[in-house]
Amino acid sequence: MTVNIAQDRPGQIELTFLTGQGRSSTRAEGDMQATITVPFFTDNAGRTVNPGLGDPPQLQLNSYQNLIRRINVDMNIREAETGQLLNSRLFENFELTISQLRFEQDGTTFTANQVQGLPQTFRSRIRVFPGRYTSFPVFLNDSQFRTEVPTAPEEPTATFLPEVFGEDNQLGDTNNTNVLMGFLSDLLQFDISGIPEGERPPLSNGQPAGRVYLSGDTYGISQGGSRGLFESLSLTLGQTVEGRFAPPGEIGVNPPPGLPQGTTPGTYSLIQPDPTDPDPFSGSRITALQGIWRDYRKMINNVGSTVAITMPSSRDDDTQDIVIFRQSGGANGTIQSMFFGSIDMGNGTVRVYPIKNLVSASVEGERQGRVTSMVTGTGASTLSAAATRRGTIEFASGETPAGFPSRMDFVVYRR
Repeated sequence: MTVNIAQDRPGQIELTFLTGQGRSSTRAEGDMQATITVPFFTDNAGRTVNPGLGDPPQLQLNSYQNLIRRINVDMNIREAETGQLLNSRLFENFELTISQLRFEQDGTTFTANQVQGLPQTFRSRIRVFPGRYTSFPVFLNDSQFRTEVPTAPEEPTATFLPEVFGEDNQLGDTNNTNVLMGFLSDLLQFDISGIPEGERPPLSNGQPAGRVYLSGDTYGISQGGSRGLFESLSLTLGQTVEGRFAPPGEIGVNPPPGLPQGTTPGTYSLIQPDPTDPDPFSGSRITALQGIWRDYRKMINNVGSTVAITMPSSRDDDTQDIVIFRQSGGANGTIQSMFFGSIDMGNGTVRVYPIKNLVSASVEGERQGRVTSMVTGTGASTLSAAATRRGTIEFASGETPAGFPSRMDFVVYRR
């Protein structure tokens, strides 16, 4: 098996500003707009990525807005020590800069050309992989600023409140260790409609899922068909977020690098109640986050009747997600059985569970195996999880999932 991610394709940071939502959006006076200076991103080796975005974006802070700025990250860089291409790039700081704040008070609009307390740098964890998408959400709202209109001729002032910004962006929560988190948002999709209904994970409406998605950081499930209900699952937080998915679409003659001519990836969006709607019972909904999905058959070549795929997370450490599945008819066959779980390439262990456990996180039916080989893209043996592109896993007698061989080759979903 091989992964179909183009060698020269950059990674991408999807810097997403989300306004008008958060734990503290309580301002009642009037409108507030901020002019954002999108920062350069500098990785942990001191290499800089220029956003190249032209005019700075203006955001309405006291109403809902979802503004995405896509920033290409060059991955065609070789490590100085080994001469090998980078496996990933890590960006550990985010500088928030607002060059101007316009606010309304007592029916009059004022402009503050300097925001006290900014620019300010926040620790972040934004891991970028070749050919993949990393979403980096930043939540802003009007209550993160204190504004004052002094007696003329003094200028109006605005002060950034980092403690409110930190609360709205969940800084200090134990799950993100006090950093702004990016996450892999491009999903690999698997059609599981051929698996018996009782062996599939349930959607929140009680219907069996028709599709499963994973990125290495998150899982998703959806109904079958071309579009409809989508649900994002956080197994670590035990949370489910509702959304919608849509099919790949037609485009012009110049598709993005690495994509087939004439089609774009499928898309998904996560939705939530509109936090700016004064009526909590109106049912008003907004799009919170967006991403893409690709069919695994477009991205994994030379598959057989049994397939094992591992997915690195944005930590890019020894532990990765893994799915194994059995299908009829080869590359375009029907998936008949699927397990999901984790592989630890550091200690050589594998744990998988029936796919029906995905929502409940039950350990019923657990099967354990071990990693017996790991090789690089050139076929050299390696002990490095980041350098591994293929390998083998084996299940002991009594641990092999029903219908699967005891020994399976796996491929890592990365360039």
